[in-house]
Amino acid sequence: MTMLHEHVTWRTLGFVRFWVWAVWLYTLASDPIGDLAVLPRAELHAVGVLSWLPADWLNVVYIDGLLLGGKTVLLLFIAAAMIGVRPYQTIAVLAAIGLTFYQGIVRSYSYVDHNELVLLYAAYILAVCPANGAIGDWQRPPDYKPDDRSPAGSAALLALTLVMLATYAATGAYRFAHATPGIFTSNTVEAWCAARAHGHSTFGFTAGSVLLEHRWLIPVARVGFALTTLFEVLAPLCLISRWFRYAWLVVIGSMHAASLPMMNILFLENVLLFPVVMTDVGRWWPRVVRRVSRIAHRVSPRGLAE
Repeated sequence: MTMLHEHVTWRTLGFVRFWVWAVWLYTLASDPIGDLAVLPRAELHAVGVLSWLPADWLNVVYIDGLLLGGKTVLLLFIAAAMIGVRPYQTIAVLAAIGLTFYQGIVRSYSYVDHNELVLLYAAYILAVCPANGAIGDWQRPPDYKPDDRSPAGSAALLALTLVMLATYAATGAYRFAHATPGIFTSNTVEAWCAARAHGHSTFGFTAGSVLLEHRWLIPVARVGFALTTLFEVLAPLCLISRWFRYAWLVVIGSMHAASLPMMNILFLENVLLFPVVMTDVGRWWPRVVRRVSRIAHRVSPRGLAE
């Protein structure tokens, strides 16, 4: 029996570092956080680290210039962490702390959900481990070889995977413990889909109403919901069983794919983490590097001259 992420090199850890911080870079860069400055303070309900601040300080936090300035500085720290600028751990920890405040700022005007929590935990995990390893030969630290095994890298990726799987397992276990069997046998699924299809949503999909128009799909949706919950509960098995992990990715991936048009729910951050967390990245990434290196050599002046 082989544990997931047993074969992690410094180069692989550097790639995962680049990937996770790149997702954060996109998430923050695409967020119009400056718009929060015009919202009424009466609608503000401080959560997270913002709840520790005095009420008078919150008016300062939501000044337009401060929000945009803070976003710019945080983007610079994230970009530096992404490419492994030294001192990496100091920069990465500051970036993770900044992202914690960013989440508090955004969630204080919306609602607390778990869309980006795994990604935030990933930032902290990669910040406290020596993740400034090389992605390729162009970024090779002098104190170790990038293709050497990295016990710290294996531990970091295992921790990250456990965090992600725990969020699924806890959700499924809570659903089984507190809502079985009614949530699977009543009209819960179709009610959720209909409400999300006709209510206010970010994406505007209305496919959820299909369940009401074609009643024969309702048993299919209920069985799928129960199957998804079962796979959520069993998520930790992904660590030790490759075939279960493949099945889990199919079932949970299908759930995420269906949730967008049916319920206007998108767990983009989790899905973007799947390639580096839920696959044996330590095996396939070195192969990609070697293949790209061979192609680069063939098209280089030296390679063409050979």
